[in-house]
Amino acid sequence: MDTQIPFLASLSPESREVVLDLATQLKVPRGERMFSVGDPAEQCYLILQGKVKLVRLARNQPQVVPHPQRKPTLPPRRRRIDPPPARESLLWLMGPGDMFGELSVFDQGTRSTAARTVTESVLLRFEADELAAMVNDRPDVTSAMLAQLATRLRRRDDQAAGMVLSDVPGRVAWLILHLHERFGVPGDPATGTPPSVRHDLTQSEIAQMVGASRETVNKALTDFEKRDIIEVRPKEFRLLQPQRLLARTD
Repeated sequence: MDTQIPFLASLSPESREVVLDLATQLKVPRGERMFSVGDPAEQCYLILQGKVKLVRLARNQPQVVPHPQRKPTLPPRRRRIDPPPARESLLWLMGPGDMFGELSVFDQGTRSTAARTVTESVLLRFEADELAAMVNDRPDVTSAMLAQLATRLRRRDDQAAGMVLSDVPGRVAWLILHLHERFGVPGDPATGTPPSVRHDLTQSEIAQMVGASRETVNKALTDFEKRDIIEVRPKEFRLLQPQRLLARTD
């Protein structure tokens, strides 16, 4: 486990032992909310297995407008109109080796995003104040935490560039390539097996990541599949012609 998780692998044996003693290992089912927007930022998490998504609630929720009704002959009964469920915007998908909630180590305010498991996951949970003490006392822990933050910032910069400079099909192509780089399996020329990626996302979640409607994303995926650029399987893509995907991102 230690050599496969960059944060742990970068620590000295002594620091790694101390850090692991501070951690609580959790086995979390799919769909579990780890924290919500506005929660106190008191823990951070390191993913050992599985996938976790960071989401934010849409700022402007749709208003409930009752349909006009004919004037009743009897006194109207008061009906309770429940508000619609809050819409979510998927900001980022994380996997093994990624840390989330790590800003709590440096700024123990409140959560600005929510985190939920996409698959069954194995996590290490740290109390933020305990890990902060390690950051202050051990330079290798400081470097490992800064590396986590730098990786997150670099990925967000890459995502911003991929999302801003392309149309919707281009953004979808960029996302497929990025997911493959992060979670994919290389192809095997000997057997003719193409590279693939198990992303575990719904089309609605993919649409949230590229800033488009689900229908538009479905149209782009269907077009890529008709042209034999990808093969779409349930929560999986097979990259039949990766170079054509790459060309579509320009």
